[in-house]
Amino acid sequence: MKILHVGVHDNKNKNSGDTVLFEMVRRAFDAMSAEEIIWKKRQIWAPITQEDVQDINTLYDAIIIGGGGLLLRDQKGADASKSGWQWNCSVKNLKAIRTPIVVFAIGYNRFRGQPDFLTVFDKHISTLIEKSIFFSLRNNG
Repeated sequence: MKILHVGVHDNKNKNSGDTVLFEMVRRAFDAMSAEEIIWKKRQIWAPITQEDVQDINTLYDAIIIGGGGLLLRDQKGADASKSGWQWNCSVKNLKAIRTPIVVFAIGYNRFRGQPDFLTVFDKHISTLIEKSIFFSLRNNG
């Protein structure tokens, strides 16, 4: 089984949460799977193009998005303009993904004093919830 893991991988800031959480997500799925998983890691900040959607739909059995505090709009160096949060995927491209999506143990990281999410956030997250076969937060806010 081939799974695309969208998350924060090999992060230069060496945030311990980013370093450990994404590895633990893969280990959890490895432990639960009856067959070997071939993992492909993709940075959540990398833009998802139409060509990427075609590859996702043909190459992978599933997409897992998660661990980590990904529901925030203002990560340094990240472009949240397409989704309102960390996944750099437009609503149009999200709708075109046919591969099953699992959102696993993501965190809501909007803190006091931060600006509200961009207006696209509501549409994007609603579309993601509708398309996901499983959607989980590790906290609430």
